[in-house]
Amino acid sequence: MGVKAARAIRHSQRRNRKPSHILALDRPALDYALRDVLLSMRIIVVRIFGSPTVRQTVAFAILILATTLSWHVGQIARAAGGISWLPVFSVLTIAVAKMSVVGFHFMEIRRAQLAFRLFFVIWLAGILTALSVLAIG
Repeated sequence: MGVKAARAIRHSQRRNRKPSHILALDRPALDYALRDVLLSMRIIVVRIFGSPTVRQTVAFAILILATTLSWHVGQIARAAGGISWLPVFSVLTIAVAKMSVVGFHFMEIRRAQLAFRLFFVIWLAGILTALSVLAIG
């Protein structure tokens, strides 16, 4: 039996299979087409932006931890029964700290001229002050 005949038999057997409710019967759970698309997207992203550096990975981990911390602070404040100024101010401070991480590490402000860096820091301080005054009020 030739290779083409064997392929034809396998193809007809696959076509005659009864539908199954089991996900990915005899094949990976992630379909090949989707896997190829995701792999090509990753290759495109790496070619455009380069591989993530250790600094970017650490900055992203800090962002995730800060988000988790602010969520926990909010949950603790809600469980305490009332919202006082301390949890509100701490969540706002964490948010501004996250803005600084994004600005300095992902928007490359750390490589900008001193005047731009100072403006960004003053802007962050102004945002924190304005939001604190509005929220705590």
